[in-house]
Amino acid sequence: MDKTFFWYQCIVCGSAFEPDRFYRLCPRCRGLLMVERDEERIDWQVGQGREAQNYFDAIRYGPNRGQYPNGSGVFMWLSLLLPGFPVEAVVSLREGHTDLFEVPDWFKGRIGMNNLFIKMEGQLPSGSFKDRGMCVAVSDAVRIRDIALGRDGASTNRDREGNGDREGNRDREGNGRREGNGGRGDRWLVICASTGDTSASAGMYVAYARDRLESMVILPYQGTSGIQAFQSQAAGAINALVDDPQGFDACMRVAEEYCELHPEAVMVNSENPMRIVGQESIALEICQDLKWQAPDWIVVPSGNGGNLTSFLVSLMRMKRRKLIDRLPGIIVAQSEAANTLVRWGRSGFQSYEPGVRRPSVASAMNIQDPVSFPRIKKLHAPFDMRFYDTPEERIVERRGQWMSTGANICTQTAVALDAALQAREQGVIDAEDHVVVIGTANGLKFPTGDGLRYQEFVISASVEELDAKVAELRPPA
Repeated sequence: MDKTFFWYQCIVCGSAFEPDRFYRLCPRCRGLLMVERDEERIDWQVGQGREAQNYFDAIRYGPNRGQYPNGSGVFMWLSLLLPGFPVEAVVSLREGHTDLFEVPDWFKGRIGMNNLFIKMEGQLPSGSFKDRGMCVAVSDAVRIRDIALGRDGASTNRDREGNGDREGNRDREGNGRREGNGGRGDRWLVICASTGDTSASAGMYVAYARDRLESMVILPYQGTSGIQAFQSQAAGAINALVDDPQGFDACMRVAEEYCELHPEAVMVNSENPMRIVGQESIALEICQDLKWQAPDWIVVPSGNGGNLTSFLVSLMRMKRRKLIDRLPGIIVAQSEAANTLVRWGRSGFQSYEPGVRRPSVASAMNIQDPVSFPRIKKLHAPFDMRFYDTPEERIVERRGQWMSTGANICTQTAVALDAALQAREQGVIDAEDHVVVIGTANGLKFPTGDGLRYQEFVISASVEELDAKVAELRPPA
């Protein structure tokens, strides 16, 4: 069996655990976990600096780029993200390699930024950035399932300070398991709470591994778009709708309580550290696309905080490995309706107070108590971080403005673009700075016409009538 060169580590008590089972939280103190890697092993395989850059350029652009899973913009980084992870457990839909959309020249003068790009994560298989973390979390569920069932899987290369539990199933506190999952034979249950994008992604990846897994998603009743709900339904997931004024935060609580009752379930929210690992690939891909130069600023729209966490981890690891020579500034973008992180940042990182849910057109980021906040608090210090929020009416306005440039964006991306414009107006961003705004989802997931500039009319089947109407809309110069 292959050896793995990664492990779980608690961000609170520091305990380390072998990755031979699923842990939702630290079984010792209930703290959040992160995945740590054997950096010496990665040095041996990948190298540092130019050697490491060449290593990954060869995977992406070389003759073996079509070899599974090198064609994935996530799993091509496997030797850096999860050294020793068994390829036979990988569940990939060729995610990643999304475009850096360059703002058209005619629009650059209007916004006062000459080098602004949107990372179009809506091009991923389920239509959002969630696929990067989900493909890794689902692959890891397959890996752990295979270990539990005594099939081919990864074994660890060390005991880590005696912290790896080998005594069969953990109790409910620990959430580790070795035996069957959910009483459904060999098909393990994967569960998540969601505002719509996580559930769509989980449903799709679990469907691809339906012979080994099944999925249940917990959604806020009337809190997702119809298209998002359809995605998980069509993939065969069990859809549970929670009718509660706290929306997603109530769904998350129900999902966590279900996992306490059923510790055999594998939770794939961003509480799961494997989600963070997969999303590390976004920063890697951005810097590779920019010829291994870090941009001056990365603008990250944030809801539950998992994507922000992944950027902080990935960029620090890249700098240590000399893949990049400096850390970019980070701009955190939220809606005014869900601005818990913004208020924390503006307090000088002193006061964290979850808000009270209210409706927002940016529904996918409408989260008041970000699960990954403890990780962000632990990781933010090395970065120049700025925080901006956007009112509802301006989210709608920005989305319409940017979609008219050819950018297929969602409302959450509109929040991030507004944050970039605010930072430019305040002089935080200079005109020539290279700025990458993370576009989180495909605009088709949020089919509202609000803020869009329509030119539409109804005519009879008459070319004369058409010509007259067009002349009204396009008068002579």
